[in-house]
Amino acid sequence: MAFEAETAISKLNSIEQELIRYQVAQNILNVYKEYKNKKIYNIKKGINERLTLNGIRPKLLISNAVVIKADKGNTLVIINISKCS
Repeated sequence: MAFEAETAISKLNSIEQELIRYQVAQNILNVYKEYKNKKIYNIKKGINERLTLNGIRPKLLISNAVVIKADKGNTLVIINISKCS
């Protein structure tokens, strides 16, 4: 992304080049920060989901149930094993 931006910037006059370089650098920094924040959020989200599943595992075993992915959507469903057969 930076290489393509620099190629385009080099075609501008020298006064505009520095201003546009600064703006591009700020935009790249913002994109990087956003990516980093989403990555950290997804890691924390995964840990929380795993803790929740580990917390209900004993109850699932007692109830003879499992957690499966739903046919539609991004959803998990708890279902009795005897109903799966």
